[in-house]
Amino acid sequence: MKIYVDVLLFINLVSSYAMLSLTAWFLRCRPRLPRLLSAAALGAVLAAAGFCSGKYAAAAKLLSAVLVPAAAFGLRGSIKPILIFSLLSALAAGLFALLSGSSQTIVMRGGIMYFDLSAGHFLAVSAAVYAVILLSSGLMRRRERARRRRVEVSLNGKTICLTALADSGSVLKEPLTGKDVIIAEWEAARTLFGCAEYAEWERGIEEYRLWLIPYRSLGNPTGVIYAFLADEVIVSDEKRRLGRLFVGITNERLSRSGEYNALMGALI
Repeated sequence: MKIYVDVLLFINLVSSYAMLSLTAWFLRCRPRLPRLLSAAALGAVLAAAGFCSGKYAAAAKLLSAVLVPAAAFGLRGSIKPILIFSLLSALAAGLFALLSGSSQTIVMRGGIMYFDLSAGHFLAVSAAVYAVILLSSGLMRRRERARRRRVEVSLNGKTICLTALADSGSVLKEPLTGKDVIIAEWEAARTLFGCAEYAEWERGIEEYRLWLIPYRSLGNPTGVIYAFLADEVIVSDEKRRLGRLFVGITNERLSRSGEYNALMGALI
């Protein structure tokens, strides 16, 4: 089979751009088009160079898996984009091989694939792969939306409304009382208190009657979160009164896209 460099570049340019677009969709962010195209072009060049060298194809594939998403989404917090991009690329390659119709049209070197297909056939199969992944992830996102709750938290005559994700992994309880703990972002809860900064609130243990609740999480086996005991907590969209629960406050974002600002146990 003859290998054409221009075809190899085109295949990997389209594939890289499609995977970067899907990665952005999963991350719920919108990088600028020139940045995505530049990153996709980098991926195409690395793939073509690795494929043609043969000996360094695996190294080029690994380098591309790191540099391409980092170029598209930035170095800060790049681990998640790299993982998503790599998983999507592997899934897309498998689907493409399945849908393309014949293994004789595929050449692989070090994980870099070349498809001996017409441009129309390649674009049609690429569109089908893209649609399958997008549809599957859309169903997953719909399930996530079904897990969100509208939660009202009242304290000293003031009430805030939170959008909470019902998470089966969130099982935090205050150890002395056994009461459940909801985690909320400081920006969503700050109106309950008369201070502007999280550090100021954190120092007011006696003034705000704060509790220190120990917790364990991945990478943090001995953490402590500051919390207050709410006067009342209501899941408004289900019309359920949960009574007095603890609300732990974090100064970090719980959702990168801002789709929710609190976490609660799925069984609360």
